[in-house]
Amino acid sequence: MNNRRFDLELESYVKGLEAVQPLLLHVCCAPCSSAVLEKLSAHFDVTVYYYNPNIESAAEYGRRIEEVQRLIQEMPLPRPVRFAAGPYEPEKYREAIRGYEAEKEGGMRCRRCFELRLGETAKYAKTHGFSLFTTTLTISPMKNAALLNEIGETAAKKEDISFLPSDFKKQNGYRRSIELSAQYALYRQDYCGCAFSDREAEERRRAKMEKQKERTYAVIDLYALRSNYRNLTALLPEPMKTMLVLKADGYGHGALALYRALEQEPRIFGVAVATAEEALQFWHSGVRCPILILGAVQEETYPELIRCKIRPTIFTLKQAEAFSEAARKAEKEGLYHLKIDTGMNRIGLTSDE
Repeated sequence: MNNRRFDLELESYVKGLEAVQPLLLHVCCAPCSSAVLEKLSAHFDVTVYYYNPNIESAAEYGRRIEEVQRLIQEMPLPRPVRFAAGPYEPEKYREAIRGYEAEKEGGMRCRRCFELRLGETAKYAKTHGFSLFTTTLTISPMKNAALLNEIGETAAKKEDISFLPSDFKKQNGYRRSIELSAQYALYRQDYCGCAFSDREAEERRRAKMEKQKERTYAVIDLYALRSNYRNLTALLPEPMKTMLVLKADGYGHGALALYRALEQEPRIFGVAVATAEEALQFWHSGVRCPILILGAVQEETYPELIRCKIRPTIFTLKQAEAFSEAARKAEKEGLYHLKIDTGMNRIGLTSDE
């Protein structure tokens, strides 16, 4: 029985550091990377290495890469973190686990997968001048930390470098990753990426749905959302762009998560919400595209909206004057959307005004 406390070994290693040391960090996804980067970046010069040929879908592989890169850009860390992507080699994974396809998750198939991923990471570390590497995989409660450390140490020894011991799930590491995932609206998944794990996860999903089938709930497919958006915008003439209307928390479906799924689309001009509170939530989450407030806002919020370059909708001449005055006092440009009454006689400035 392995009684090593890998989390304490990591702490001891960190305490013995006399200077910041380069570290190659193998990552599997953004959620697992979050708490690990927070823990390590204060003590190491981290380069994130993404090598996961076990992921069956090329689209899923690309999406996880994008989320890792977004996390690195948006998360404030003590020192810059670099990113390197390994080759996408699903055929190498299939060859490594040949004969173990029927194994349950956690068995020999997983061991062979870990040996491939950490072995290739160790090779990359050696050829790129790193003397130390580790992996985020130990943050998962589904992964055997002792096995991962054993495989990492073996791979490191083969390349004549060192493996940094870890059990990142300990000391609330896994819980912290969940908190950071929510904070940065990270794409989370309930399987490791391989087809076998996906099938097992699907069985769990179906079992859960069987228990819940008397309840009404919505399942939002973000890939379908993105595909539908692209199909619709393909019908628009250039250079016409679109505004994402995500008021009322995206009509209850998670406004920020919906925005993150589409934010890289070139035909998006900005996002529209109902209230100043919703707009500021987007801004404080790092959204810097134009943000429009469709509903009325209180004049007291004008200074903060001007500071954040959030655009309120102006319905009356009095509002326009008050917003202009707030911008003058702030010595900043005030951006706004002017609502014109086009004949329905409900709201908006008239042509005379």
